[in-house]
Amino acid sequence: MITCVDLFCGGGGATQGLKDSGLVEVIGAVDNDNEVLNVYKDNHGNHARLLDMSNVEEICEFIRALGRVDLIFGSPPCQEFSRAGSREEGARADLTHKFAQVIAQTKPFCFIMENVPTVLRSDAYRRAHEEWTSSGYTLLVCCINACHLNVPQTRQRVFVIGTLGKAAPLRELVPILRDLRSNPVCAVRDTLPHVATYFQRALYQTYPHVLDSSKPSPTLRRNCASGTTAKSYTPRERDASSVENAHFFSMSELGMLSGFPPNYIWPHAKTRCGHIIGNAVPPPMIRWLVEIAKHAIDRRTSGERSASEVPETILATHQAALSPKTGAPRISAMLGLWCLEELEDVAMLKAAANRKKLRIVRTSPTLVVRYTMGACNQMDREACIVAGCDMQCGWIFEIRQRQTKNFIADDVYWYVPDGTSLRIYRSRAELSRAGLIDHLS
Repeated sequence: MITCVDLFCGGGGATQGLKDSGLVEVIGAVDNDNEVLNVYKDNHGNHARLLDMSNVEEICEFIRALGRVDLIFGSPPCQEFSRAGSREEGARADLTHKFAQVIAQTKPFCFIMENVPTVLRSDAYRRAHEEWTSSGYTLLVCCINACHLNVPQTRQRVFVIGTLGKAAPLRELVPILRDLRSNPVCAVRDTLPHVATYFQRALYQTYPHVLDSSKPSPTLRRNCASGTTAKSYTPRERDASSVENAHFFSMSELGMLSGFPPNYIWPHAKTRCGHIIGNAVPPPMIRWLVEIAKHAIDRRTSGERSASEVPETILATHQAALSPKTGAPRISAMLGLWCLEELEDVAMLKAAANRKKLRIVRTSPTLVVRYTMGACNQMDREACIVAGCDMQCGWIFEIRQRQTKNFIADDVYWYVPDGTSLRIYRSRAELSRAGLIDHLS
């Protein structure tokens, strides 16, 4: 069994997913909210501890006292990164870096961090990235929507998966991620067949609050159980039915919308329960990711060495491109996926770079990655994934890092042959309007 510690464990969503996999034994958990820990203990036992999550030394001492720990999972607070939150980085945002410090000091072979996609633009993530890479971890960053993993909720989350070593066996995740978007979308009625329309508070007041169960639920937020009643609700133009005919979810049903089992024990206070569910990691997402961690740990313990044979020169190139001053989402994805391929593909990457099909240019403070379609099939496929659309041989796909006051972002450009010149397009929408791609993916 894989031994695991769950940091920022909350009400136990991640632990539930780890246990559901049948592959992991959770031997420790930590949170700084005693009321939330009571919910965790009601469902998972007394191995959870109330500790100050900002005290790195205290957390490290707790982990070391447990003995061998193969995997550490962490879900630092997302409120200061979320579009529903302040987006001003303070003490909560700094816990992302504290989590990275714990990983660097305790050195588990594998870790998984979950957060909202906007965390990738934060200074806290930049510092965490530097901590991990300088400690010898290879990272893979992936954005996953829970509705593709049998969760009846649209919930985009970023997972950072790290394994100790130069090129740990994360490459097996690449084809799985490629196919994930084609998974069937899970609708509310798939989990709760008795529900036709339902009431759920929207992020913005002008949005409809009465929704059709034929689609996934919108993201459940901390106010998902707040006490609006049919009598107090003012109908919206696009409501799916009258509020009188809409279903109001029980606490158990809200938990099921996040992938919890129907018998999960929740607190009696509705508002508190909504906070826990709104912050929770959907268990099916973690169950899905555990297979990757298991494979990595199995290869580590078996002494298999093929995962660490990528030449130092190639790794150095990618580490330079993904230095703490860069590492914006699309550049990370583009270079990160390529550097995890097999040796034959790395050789092709090297050859393509020599033919100037792939160019990495650093002109401080800007990083530009430019790729010409047709260098090699593997790289073409990965470029299309990063671009979010199909591209033809001869097209040039370019990513430019842009430094703003508060975060690092990526701008993308397409250069498409047009007679003897190249026409520039700045978005997939422009490509679609020009008839160059069939639809936006």
